[in-house]
Amino acid sequence: MGLIYYVALFISLLKDLKNSKSIATQIFCMLLVIPTIQIGNHWYSGQYIVMIVLFLVALKMRTRYLGQYTSLYVAMCALVIFSYCVGFLINNAEASMISLLTSVVTLLKYPLIIGCSGLILLREDTKAIEKSFGTTLKIIVIVNLVAVIMQMLTPSIAAKIIDSFFYNDEALNQIDSLAQGGRYIRYTGIYNYPAILGSIMLICLIWFLFERNDKKWNKVYLSAILIIGISSMSKTFYLGCAVILALWPLMNFNSRNLKSFLGAGVTLVIIAGTYMYQQEIYLKLKSINAYLAFYFSCIFDLNKSLSTRYDTAVGNTAPMLKMIKEHFIIGYGPISVKGEVIQDSAFMVIAHNGGIIAIILIFVFYAHLLINKCRLKKKRELVLLMGFFMLGWALPVWIFSPVTLGLIVYLNVLSDKSICDVWG
Repeated sequence: MGLIYYVALFISLLKDLKNSKSIATQIFCMLLVIPTIQIGNHWYSGQYIVMIVLFLVALKMRTRYLGQYTSLYVAMCALVIFSYCVGFLINNAEASMISLLTSVVTLLKYPLIIGCSGLILLREDTKAIEKSFGTTLKIIVIVNLVAVIMQMLTPSIAAKIIDSFFYNDEALNQIDSLAQGGRYIRYTGIYNYPAILGSIMLICLIWFLFERNDKKWNKVYLSAILIIGISSMSKTFYLGCAVILALWPLMNFNSRNLKSFLGAGVTLVIIAGTYMYQQEIYLKLKSINAYLAFYFSCIFDLNKSLSTRYDTAVGNTAPMLKMIKEHFIIGYGPISVKGEVIQDSAFMVIAHNGGIIAIILIFVFYAHLLINKCRLKKKRELVLLMGFFMLGWALPVWIFSPVTLGLIVYLNVLSDKSICDVWG
């Protein structure tokens, strides 16, 4: 079924390319919604198809200039992959070289996709890029809202439809989840895990909170995002939402603007009231849904929120932490050494794979990107970067991740465009 999606998207792309129209929306759709393709009895990521298509489009457009930030990102990816390989050769020599090559090929598709996307989108107008990214997020919100409603009302039908597009051989899929209880407890939308749905919704929340155009519809999308995000029962969304909603009135405060003043006041009163009456709200939610109450309580208890991942004894990342302490400079490469699962935390995954060297490479790039956004006073892009880093403590999304692939392209290309606009 994923093949139908790609065929429709590629026909639309070719049509607009032929008519010299913007193809930014199709590009972002390819980066943000990635169905899998079935070949025989196995399913493969559609990213490989996306990589080939973007390469051919970039080749046809004959764009020779790659923007500064996209170039730096691609170079950073190459250096991080190199550090992973060095770590593997030094500290994980017993593992198979074939397994290393397989991992490297898998990782290489990310800088290739980002590089080709940067080449193509650099020719687009800045406003067209922003509008297209927003349009893609609208599509994502609508599709996930429909998926969540179906998961609530007709779980078995929803599971079959979603698996037909997004099945993953290595993940817990929709049908597998239902087999455990016959219904959804935490909703996943079109993704495999609730945390991914929560992460995507946090990105959407930031976008629409800072969207100044079409404010009436923005409220509709924000309402849908909150419904979907809450349904995911993802600590990532709940904590991120609390931080962003607290920051939003402060970043938009203007004492000369009555609307801004009142909006900030109302938001802060709601936040203060929620904090003061958290116990009463918790008990009310518990009478409705115990899971919802638990994830709500995590907002006010960081230890509870982070313990499943970061508890040094029983947390999901505990096995990685023990190994990182042994080789914290260069790491072990992107392969499990002692059966540890490489998951959940961006910092831990990068430290395990490439040590402090890989961490520094990644942080230097994002610090450079952050300075650019601060210099240009791009509030929304700044908060998107903040949200991006918050997501990293729950999912390995800082590099080589399909979850944030579209966001990284968007942030890099806008920085590239800011330099192009200055130099003409």
